[in-house]
Amino acid sequence: MKTITLSRNGANRTIPTGFSWTTLFFGPIPSMIRCHWSFAIKVFACDAISMAFAAFIFGIDWWPVTWMVFRIAISMIRNNVLRLSFVSDGWSKEPMQKGIELRGNVVDAANDEEDYNE
Repeated sequence: MKTITLSRNGANRTIPTGFSWTTLFFGPIPSMIRCHWSFAIKVFACDAISMAFAAFIFGIDWWPVTWMVFRIAISMIRNNVLRLSFVSDGWSKEPMQKGIELRGNVVDAANDEEDYNE
C-alpha cells in the first residue's frame, strides 16, 4: 500500500493513498469508527441513491449492480478526501525528521544497530 506522511508541530501521520478496500467492503463503518462523520454520511447517501437509482430506473433486480458501482466509485475517492481533510486541518507534506533525540543525543532513526550511550 502506498502511503504519504503528513506532519504538524513535530508529529507525523501516515495516511494511505489510492483505493480504500475498507470502504468498499464495510461502507460507512470505518469512517464512523475514525469519527469522519461527513464522509460516513456521504457513503450512506451514496448507498441510498444507488438503491433508489436501481429501483426507479432499472428495476429492483439490479440493485446489487448499481450499489457496487456506486460503492466502487466512493472507494476510489475515500483516501483522497481523507488527505484533503488533514491538509485543511493544518497538516502539511514536509520531510520527516531524519533523527530522533534520545537522552540528549541525536541518533539516526534508520540505523537500528547504533549503540546508545547511557
